[in-house]
Amino acid sequence: MIFRARPHSQSCAGRHTGFRDGAMLHPHPSLLRPFFTLATVAVALTSTHLSAQNRRPNTVAERYELLCANCHGKNLEGGQAPTMLDDVWTNGGDDESLAKSIRGGFPDKGMPAWGAAIPDKEIRAMVIYIR
Repeated sequence: MIFRARPHSQSCAGRHTGFRDGAMLHPHPSLLRPFFTLATVAVALTSTHLSAQNRRPNTVAERYELLCANCHGKNLEGGQAPTMLDDVWTNGGDDESLAKSIRGGFPDKGMPAWGAAIPDKEIRAMVIYIR
């Protein structure tokens, strides 16, 4: 049975149910269990994701892992974006070009601009880390 009727005296806060016999339809508790399990998992995953986003990295390596590794690889080996281990640089291989790439990004290619989020001193540290 999907729904069961409760006597009016057991309805929520004694509200009038609108049914002639005073009964109110309530979902069976076993039907709600999967919903609440799914909702609990969703809340847990969301809070974990948000705490990771709001966490400020303590080291340049942590910043790289948080912002760059998904595309450029955990060890700079590339993946969705080019490797940074060889001498082939699409947008200039000198330090200033690399800093400019981090600062301004390439939105049309999927690389976000980090200049508004990362101070120049930390961008410089990122360039040194990549080298």
